[in-house]
Amino acid sequence: MGEIIELELKVAMALDIIIKGNVITVDNQKPRAEAFRIKGDKIVSVGSIKEVEQGAGKATEVLDFAGKTVLPGFVDTHTHMLATSRNMLGIDLSSVNSVQEVLIKINQRAKTTPSGKLVFGCEFNRLMVSEKRFPYLNELDAASLAHPTAIQHFDTHFFMLNSLAFKLFGLNKEMDGVIKDVNGNPTGVIEDPISTDIWNKLVNIGDDNEKLEALQAVSQAFLKVGITTAHTKENLQDVILIMKNLESVPVRIKPMLFFYPLKAEKLMK
Repeated sequence: MGEIIELELKVAMALDIIIKGNVITVDNQKPRAEAFRIKGDKIVSVGSIKEVEQGAGKATEVLDFAGKTVLPGFVDTHTHMLATSRNMLGIDLSSVNSVQEVLIKINQRAKTTPSGKLVFGCEFNRLMVSEKRFPYLNELDAASLAHPTAIQHFDTHFFMLNSLAFKLFGLNKEMDGVIKDVNGNPTGVIEDPISTDIWNKLVNIGDDNEKLEALQAVSQAFLKVGITTAHTKENLQDVILIMKNLESVPVRIKPMLFFYPLKAEKLMK
């Protein structure tokens, strides 16, 4: 497919740019071209170098990528940008080999995190560690008694919490999704449906300025892999925040509202 070229085009409406390369058009009638021309924020000509250069003025800037592949921006139709940014800032547990390794990483992050602030780990897979299980509440407590600690399973359907995180998210052992041991005590493992509530609360830890900084960070990560448009599903509060700040974000964002499904018994009332 060739090298993905990231182009940041900050140009005045009167300035033209010609881009030369192995241009993939995504047009069945003309799948490839030698160049294309931009006027303002619109592509106005696609074709051979000779065709595109017709009418170019003295102010026209030429970017020649010497045969490298130039692709249209990718569109990701299902993202959760604020949750993604939370993962980017968390502890990557995707390559751990044991529960003990998880606990060491939690303890290390706790040492550089202010007391009382959340320590968050993500991409943990219970099937990829030697014990083939989740870390438990008492183990996470031992890793740090001064920080709420939450670990997200890679499939997003499970969380592992310590005692402080259990309180932070307002949980009790009678809630549907709180897994208990043989004595009826929470193990620290949380599954659906309550795991969805934890996920939503995780995204909302922090003020609007922190969320906008996170949105900028994940947008830059998207641009690095060629994603220029993202459909992101968020709660109402965050959709409003994103809508108010669309022009300050370097990717095109198409917000979608995340509705939580009602339980059947509520529908029957």
